[in-house]
Amino acid sequence: MVQETNLKDIRRRLKDEQTLFEQGSSTKSQLDAVQLELDRGMLSLSNAELNLLKSQQDLEGTMLNLENSKLAKMRAEQELVRAQLGKENAALSLKLSEQDVILKMDNLNDTMIRSKISGIVIKKYYEEGEVVGNGARLFDIVNVDRVEIEVGVKEEDLSRIQIGQKVVFTTPAYPNQRFAGKVDRLSWTANTQDGKFPVFIHAANPNLKLRSGMSAKVYMVSAE
Repeated sequence: MVQETNLKDIRRRLKDEQTLFEQGSSTKSQLDAVQLELDRGMLSLSNAELNLLKSQQDLEGTMLNLENSKLAKMRAEQELVRAQLGKENAALSLKLSEQDVILKMDNLNDTMIRSKISGIVIKKYYEEGEVVGNGARLFDIVNVDRVEIEVGVKEEDLSRIQIGQKVVFTTPAYPNQRFAGKVDRLSWTANTQDGKFPVFIHAANPNLKLRSGMSAKVYMVSAE
C-alpha cells in the first residue's frame, strides 16, 4: 500500500518534470532520474507482489502439510485402535481356546476308567461296545506287588500265632526258593467246613513270581 502511494507521487512528479522539460525549465538528466526512480519503484512493487504470492503459496503448503499431518495422526490413531482391538480379540480367542481344551480334557477324562489300585486285570465283565449300567462291576484287578495267603489254623495252634509274626513259605512252582511274609490278621470265626481259623499273611512278590491261585506251604517263625 505504501509502495503504491509512492508510485503515484513519482508518476505525478514525472508528469510535472516532463512539462518542465518541454517548457525548457528542466534538463533531460533530471527527467531521466525521475523516470529511473519510477522504474525502480515498479520493479520493487513487482518483487513485493511476487514475494506476497510466494508467501501465500508457502502458507497454503504449510496448511496442506498441517492437514496431512492431522490426517496421518488420525489414521495412526485408528491403526492403534484396530491393533488394540486385534490384541483383545486374540487374547479372547486364546482364553476361549484354553477353556475349550480344558473342557475337552475333562470330557476325555470322563471317558477313562481308573482303578484305585495298581495291578493286573484278571477278569473282564464287559467287552468294548457293550452298554454298562451305573455301578456295574467292570474288572477284577489283582495287586501283584504284594500277595495275600490264607492259611487254615487249628484252634489249639492259635495261641502260638501273633499279628506281625514272620513266616516263610514255598510254592510248588518254585520249590527251591523261600519267600518271606508276616501275619496280617486272624479271623474271629472258624471255617464251617473244616473248623479251622483263617490266618491271612501278607508277603512281597519279588519279580512278580507269585500268582493268584497258587498253593503254598507256610512255616511260622517262632519268636526268639
